[in-house]
Amino acid sequence: MSNALALAALEQCRMNLRAARIDMQTATHRVTGHRTARVNELAEKVVDALCFAERLVFLLQADDRYEQQRDAE
Repeated sequence: MSNALALAALEQCRMNLRAARIDMQTATHRVTGHRTARVNELAEKVVDALCFAERLVFLLQADDRYEQQRDAE
């Protein structure tokens, strides 16, 4: 697995972004006025980053599976 360290780092990133999303949801319910829009904007960016991290994890896992199958042949 040539991508093992990168995959571990991205999985940790994904977990951190999930925690950040939960924190953003809490913050969204606790602010009022014009700050609500800013918190919502940040929450959207966190969700976008989480989706991107999940795609990268998926791709690295697929690469590793391919390499394992290729090397087994």
